[in-house]
Amino acid sequence: MKTFGREFTVREKVLLLVMVIIMLGALYYLMVFEPVTSEIHQAELAKQSLQDELLIAESRAAQIVNMRNEMEASEQAGRSFTYMPSYNASNIEIDYLHDVLETNADDYLINFNQITRSGNQIRRHFSLSFTARSYEVAKKIISELEASEIRCLIGDISVSSSEESVIDGDVGISCVATFYETMYDAVEDSELPEDSAQSSQAADDTGE
Repeated sequence: MKTFGREFTVREKVLLLVMVIIMLGALYYLMVFEPVTSEIHQAELAKQSLQDELLIAESRAAQIVNMRNEMEASEQAGRSFTYMPSYNASNIEIDYLHDVLETNADDYLINFNQITRSGNQIRRHFSLSFTARSYEVAKKIISELEASEIRCLIGDISVSSSEESVIDGDVGISCVATFYETMYDAVEDSELPEDSAQSSQAADDTGE
């Protein structure tokens, strides 16, 4: 190899080769090794973050299941079948719901769905959702509703929370419930549904 009419010496050739190798190594480091290493590191961080989120989600799910089971067990233990008011006791029932929820819940929504009648028994079905500042307050609300002198049965309880620990933060509760009334001493009105027991008997008689 010559430059300016002079051939490179062996030493110069070696130095040039070393410089080329160094430049290629630098290019490889900048263009390949560092980006790949960075991506691997980011992937490991993302994997760890997902694992942490999964552990938190599993912990929250376990807490929610335990809370729901505890509420349902408390509900079963606290049921009382001592009193059914005469139809139509909707005003009394609504007032009781508002008294309990306004005292303990941060917000709530009540939706009465339908009234059913079977013989002398009236069922007033409704859905309820509310937010409480803690799990203990939420459990207290459920217990108070179940302990009402007016027969009220609660089921299909679901628990939710936006906090990592369901126990420490606000708790959302959704459930369905039923107030029970009787036709004894009842005053019939336009809302009173047909007796499903009589309708069923009439259908059976017709079928015969």
